[in-house]
Amino acid sequence: MKLLTILVIVLVIGAAAVGVFRGWFSTETRTQDEKTELVVKIDRNQFNQDKEAYQSKAEAELKELDARLQDLTARAKDANKELQAVLDKEIEDVKSKKEAARQKLDEIKDATAEKWTDTKSRADAAFDDLRKGLENAAARFK
Repeated sequence: MKLLTILVIVLVIGAAAVGVFRGWFSTETRTQDEKTELVVKIDRNQFNQDKEAYQSKAEAELKELDARLQDLTARAKDANKELQAVLDKEIEDVKSKKEAARQKLDEIKDATAEKWTDTKSRADAAFDDLRKGLENAAARFK
């Protein structure tokens, strides 16, 4: 439980830091009758612009990686039987990684500013995994 609490605190601080850096949040203090209020405002437009830019970039990359996968699949058909068996297994693995990356990209569409850091990190990790899988399979031809 203590570890979970620490993790939540770290994620909130991380989201706040990214938000401040990207201009998603602004703060204002108000003093009235010896009371001071801290008001935090979220600039949803800036957040949505950043999110849409990330989505567009990720969609383009997924398209490129899918084209590389299609090329690899075509090349695998011309390989000898032994290599083809290995490549078929690796290609299936890469296809599942592509689907995982697609799912993480779909999660990005629904991400809120509060969950952005965590959601984006998981999507980045899925894309890294997909890239590595493609690179490993393509290396079989070298």
